[in-house]
Amino acid sequence: MKSNNLRKKERSVAFFFLFFPILLLVTFGLLPIFHLFQYSVTSWNGLSDVKEFVGADNFIKIITDPDYIK
Repeated sequence: MKSNNLRKKERSVAFFFLFFPILLLVTFGLLPIFHLFQYSVTSWNGLSDVKEFVGADNFIKIITDPDYIK
């Protein structure tokens, strides 16, 4: 049976090896997806500080725009 100190060391090593991959996943995977959704529901030109919330209007414009479907 393993002692408590050995289990604590194993947990800390496991945490150490899992911390950086999880940090990379969040930084380069989940945060961009969150920002992509945030940008898709706002009217923003990319330069100004003003972001107007438009909700699903951007998606409705794409679906109803005949030039986009071509």
